[in-house]
Amino acid sequence: MARNAKLTRLEENLDHIREAPADGGTVELIARRPAVDEREVLREAWLDVDGGLEGDTWYVRGNSRTPDGGPDQEAQLTLMNARAAAAIAGEHERWPLAGEIFRQPDLARTLKNIAKNGADAFYRGPLAAHIAQFYKANGGVLSREDLASYQAKWVTPISTNYRGYTFYTQPPSSSAASSGTCNSLTAVSIV
Repeated sequence: MARNAKLTRLEENLDHIREAPADGGTVELIARRPAVDEREVLREAWLDVDGGLEGDTWYVRGNSRTPDGGPDQEAQLTLMNARAAAAIAGEHERWPLAGEIFRQPDLARTLKNIAKNGADAFYRGPLAAHIAQFYKANGGVLSREDLASYQAKWVTPISTNYRGYTFYTQPPSSSAASSGTCNSLTAVSIV
């Protein structure tokens, strides 16, 4: 499901989530990770003060939020409001995925390459060849030469206010439709 659709679903359910009892509740799902990229839904589980959820491998999985990338002693167990899980993951079968970290290692390598080597990494390096090859294989017309000859031009962005937020975008003829779209939606009260 598209990220925007999930965000919309979450926003639509915020009041319902906030109305959840704060002083009690029932456990509706227990999911543990016996190995990387694995999930087990359990009918019952044992919690250990030091070890967390028995059978879970939190203590060997790295954590991007710790200084050394090692396990986080404070994150042995994740509790999530069932109403929030439903808003985030949708159908009950997908609840074990709620709160999962989404990684894109290819994108991460690409962005690190661009950060290290600058614009040439994108417009003239192996990435440019890969992009051109993809376009050619899929009937596109963008070539490696097109990328190599591209020159970015700085333009002053345009902005619009929508529901208390300021949106910035490129002026015509790039992406100005998004600014006009927000203003149009405000005028007709669709959103």
